[in-house]
Amino acid sequence: MANNNGKHLFIGMLLGAAVLGWGPALAADKYMGGKDTGTKDTGAKDGSMNDWGTTASGFYVGGAAGRAKFKNFTNTCDSISNAGGTVSDCDDKSFAWKAYGGYQFIRYFGVEVGYADFGKARAKVSSPGVGDVDYKTRAVFLEGVVTVPIIHHLSFIAKGGIVRWNTKLNIDTATGLGLPSQNENGYSGMYGAGFEYMFTQAFGMRAEYEIYNSIGKESTTGETHIHVMSLSGLLRF
Repeated sequence: MANNNGKHLFIGMLLGAAVLGWGPALAADKYMGGKDTGTKDTGAKDGSMNDWGTTASGFYVGGAAGRAKFKNFTNTCDSISNAGGTVSDCDDKSFAWKAYGGYQFIRYFGVEVGYADFGKARAKVSSPGVGDVDYKTRAVFLEGVVTVPIIHHLSFIAKGGIVRWNTKLNIDTATGLGLPSQNENGYSGMYGAGFEYMFTQAFGMRAEYEIYNSIGKESTTGETHIHVMSLSGLLRF
């Protein structure tokens, strides 16, 4: 699975590099108003909200909450069964949240850094003992974000970047499985898309769908791809 992990890291880096490269190129665009009308953008230079509702430049912070799905977690449940345990429930969904900050270089492009807690997937073991097996994941990320105006204050966003993750497979000794807990760290790629709506010059909200690839190590914690749907609020300065 190492090659697979490297492949997804490369894809995330490639997407991140693409948006990092695209942003500065867009800055050289003569027409900043979303339409080639021969009129230059007004209100973008001073960081004020332009006709599309997205500030042309400036810092912003945000926080999101939503649901994470641990793809392939059923493989962990199957491994427990193969080890002689009985799994009464295999829950691959969890509450997730993240906090992030970024800088909008121009209307179309920004960079974000942040911290994400994906919660935990859980397998309930009913024999030989009774206990839980938890798969916990947290991560820090760096990503490029492309913003595409749609109409007025609504924009489409696309992102790609790199993730530094930590994964813990906690096996309750009460399960009687006799297996050790595991801990792994690593890097992988991520990408996502969504929509942003600015209610005012300072406050907006996002709805996003993100995919974090190749989290964990197959030989120890098990490897998964985490899909996250979230809703966030953000403040621009």
